Amino acid sequence: MAEIASGVTASSATLTWSASTDNVGVAGYRIYRNGNQIGSTASLNYTDSGLAAADTQAAIDEVVAGIPTQIGTVFDALLDGAPSGLDTLNELAAAINDDTSFASTVTTALSGKVPTSRTLAGLDLSVDRSDSALRTALGLGTAATAATGDFVSSGTFSAYSGNIGAHLSSTLFVYVWNGSTYVAANAGVMAFSGPPFPPRMFVGPTDPTAVGFTMADGDQWKDTSV
Repeated sequence: MAEIASGVTASSATLTWSASTDNVGVAGYRIYRNGNQIGSTASLNYTDSGLAAADTQAAIDEVVAGIPTQIGTVFDALLDGAPSGLDTLNELAAAINDDTSFASTVTTALSGKVPTSRTLAGLDLSVDRSDSALRTALGLGTAATAATGDFVSSGTFSAYSGNIGAHLSSTLFVYVWNGSTYVAANAGVMAFSGPPFPPRMFVGPTDPTAVGFTMADGDQWKDTSV
């Protein structure tokens, strides 16, 4: 911005200059004499009538007035309605745990997820993931949803080893605990306590051998105390 002095007298001078430009726009010009501001103008000339010998003058771009507005516009666009808890860089950093590699962290975490496009036993998980469909695909049947009470009550069957097949053609006799010993539950069945006898199932809290029964191949005891 070249300055031209004209109309110079002992106490005044008129400064003229070409327009200045910058990236935010020039709002005006400040006029300085001997390093001190003496005035401002939006025009391209200024007359100083208070000169003394050895005074120097200069016209300086007046851009200060436009800066606050420009900065405000930039920040408004940057925030764009962000909530109060996320409208500073510090708050944004805290929201991602100050992780400078946040994008990489998220990508790594997502890579361990099973995509819904996968199939399970021929079942497209992205289309149908209902319980019944999964049971059918896995061949689980209705047992997968049966209640605990649908099964035999708790207890441990102790099978006496041996050739169980030798007794398969015989009747299985059931013996139940009556408080002191085992008695045959089958109507009209004799309580066998010694060989030979067909396979028997003892149901009660006491080992049959403790009350005089001899366990043979194929006999079983369901301990109801456990």
